[in-house]
Amino acid sequence: GATVMLPYPDWVLAIAGLIVLCGVAPIPIVFLLRRFQCLKLDVDIHQGSIRRIETTVSTKGMVADEE
Repeated sequence: GATVMLPYPDWVLAIAGLIVLCGVAPIPIVFLLRRFQCLKLDVDIHQGSIRRIETTVSTKGMVADEE
């Protein structure tokens, strides 16, 4: 059988464009939100850090290194 090249249907190209737009759109959106100071730039990383309370003998040395 011979292969016949057919163009993609319009709805497939629309879905592909929508997927690309959804993947790229957060970059300029976050840039604009930070540019006009709608988002805070100085986020405290340690504020949301999780502390391990209970440790076993095997993990105590590893946890002590991080603290």
